[in-house]
Amino acid sequence: MTLTEFLSKEIEALGINLLIKPTMNIVAFRTSNSKKTAEELRKTGWFVSHVPRLDCIRVVIMPHLKRRHIEAFLKDLNKTVY
Repeated sequence: MTLTEFLSKEIEALGINLLIKPTMNIVAFRTSNSKKTAEELRKTGWFVSHVPRLDCIRVVIMPHLKRRHIEAFLKDLNKTVY
C-alpha cells in the first residue's frame, strides 16, 4: 500500500484526478482523454487498462514493483497525458 499511496499522491501532484482514493493496490484515474493516454502508456511498455464504463485508467500495483518502477511510470505518464 505504500507504493499505491505514493503513486496516487504523485498522480494528483501532476494535476490528474483520481477516481477514488485507493483502499487496495489499485489506482484509478481520469485524464481529459483517458483512452488515448492508456494507449500511449501501453506503447511505452506499461500494462495499464482503460475502463470504458468509467472512462478511467486502472493501474494495479503488484508485489514485485519497486519505487523506481513507480517513478519511471510517473515520468512516462507525465509525457503522455492527454
